[in-house]
Amino acid sequence: MYIQADYFAILPAAVRYDPRLTARAKLLYAALTSLAVGKGVAFPSNAYIAGTFGIDERTAQRLISELNALRYITVGFEYRYGTKKTASRVIHINPLPPLLGLSKDRAPYAVIPSHILSAPELSVQSKLLYAEISAATPKGGYCSRPATFFAELLDIGASTVRRLIKELVGADALRVEMEYKGDTHEIFRRRIFLTEAAVIAEKHRQIAYGS
Repeated sequence: MYIQADYFAILPAAVRYDPRLTARAKLLYAALTSLAVGKGVAFPSNAYIAGTFGIDERTAQRLISELNALRYITVGFEYRYGTKKTASRVIHINPLPPLLGLSKDRAPYAVIPSHILSAPELSVQSKLLYAEISAATPKGGYCSRPATFFAELLDIGASTVRRLIKELVGADALRVEMEYKGDTHEIFRRRIFLTEAAVIAEKHRQIAYGS
């Protein structure tokens, strides 16, 4: 699990919707925001990243290189005093360029609790879906977007979205309530509640006002 990390990770729209990034690289970016200290600097080793995401160290290094190549991060090194021997790797999270033409349906930021981001029982796709549901949930409320909305954002089928929602519910990341038409079994509206809704709303407020 996370060591010396903030309770939340941030996944900006610029990262979420960049088709050049793999799904795991997007989640790693979010993890780095959670691990970052002053001025957006993080120091995770490949072994730490591998253990957090259940991958091998070679894959962890590939994901770091992927983010570095696209300038989302800058990788540097600190050396032992008076030598050229590496003491630690330094990862700087770079400022993001303005994302022009962002649809009003796509929130600038998504907030993900760190324990969900690193949960071994959740798939990569379900974590990205959680991010989109988090972004689409109004302050202190619930999300009632249909499966087709998230399917378009993630470029997957609506049936896959429904399966991933069940996965998140099973992990206690979401709670779903159904409203039906009259006395029928026809669904009128589905409400999706984040189990961390109040604290996520507060984190969104902090991001919006820079506090």
